[in-house]
Amino acid sequence: MSFTIAPDELQNLLVIRYGGRADAGEAERCLEEIQTVLPKLQPGFRFW
Repeated sequence: MSFTIAPDELQNLLVIRYGGRADAGEAERCLEEIQTVLPKLQPGFRFW
């Protein structure tokens, strides 16, 4: 699986794109990356 995490601070938007099949390890890496970008967004951010 491949994924990209793209925070858009101006629009207060979190975009996650993925492709392929995910295993538990890949899902964990995705979660870790999400946790690193969340502080850049304001409460009430949108998810796409």
